[in-house]
Amino acid sequence: MARYAESTGKEANFNLSRGVAVSRLGDPRVNADVPYDEFIRQQIAAINLPAKDGVEHADHLTATGFLAIGPKSLQEKNNEQFEMDQVDEQIDTTSRAVLGLTVAWRALPRPQFDPVPQKEYYAMAGIFRSTLTFMAPADRNQNRNASTLLPLPPPDEQLASTTKSAEGGRGGAKSPGNPQEQKKKKQQAAPAAVTTATGGEVMGVQDGHMTNCHVLVRGEVAQPGDIVPRGMLTVLSTGDAPKITSERSGAADLAEWLTSPTNR
Repeated sequence: MARYAESTGKEANFNLSRGVAVSRLGDPRVNADVPYDEFIRQQIAAINLPAKDGVEHADHLTATGFLAIGPKSLQEKNNEQFEMDQVDEQIDTTSRAVLGLTVAWRALPRPQFDPVPQKEYYAMAGIFRSTLTFMAPADRNQNRNASTLLPLPPPDEQLASTTKSAEGGRGGAKSPGNPQEQKKKKQQAAPAAVTTATGGEVMGVQDGHMTNCHVLVRGEVAQPGDIVPRGMLTVLSTGDAPKITSERSGAADLAEWLTSPTNR
């Protein structure tokens, strides 16, 4: 459940400026005997997890590099196509690694007897489309889909919550509202503070704004069809598939579903 890469792959193989950061997900977590369900939560939805101190907070942010480090077509001219290709890769990686199931190719119409309906692929796609991905390559020449890296909190920053949103990633949407209003909301937030203990930048993901995906006719971004609410896979659920209850991306709901004792 850890990934490593030094470049983006695809048509133009850009070097990654922070590819080594994801190596932190390997031996340290295994040696620390992190429970498997917690290990999954940290890589899928770590931004929503509480942190006991700044070191743990930074480690949570770094953990999401699992979703950010995959191959990307940075020369893609169509922004919508780039975003959906990125989502497809994140679905493919998560479903293979955690579920032992190939879900990504369900973007295209499938036979009626397929256990994973096409609409459920787009239900999962909405979760990943509602996140911002930070994965700036070291070489930005000819990069049509540039992003920044995910900033780690500086040592002296006091956070009221570890669910702080950042801007500059690829995918989802940027946080609206003026800075003064956001500052006021922070000051009114719960008093439980986290003192961060590290700075720098890493590849990773954070919640964006909730986005429900269209079913794409024949998988073509230029042919959007019906909108599908974000959700999980029915075939792997006991009873009805759980609904997304949060007003955020749904990554936390997905992580809880993936690690649920009833999800065998």
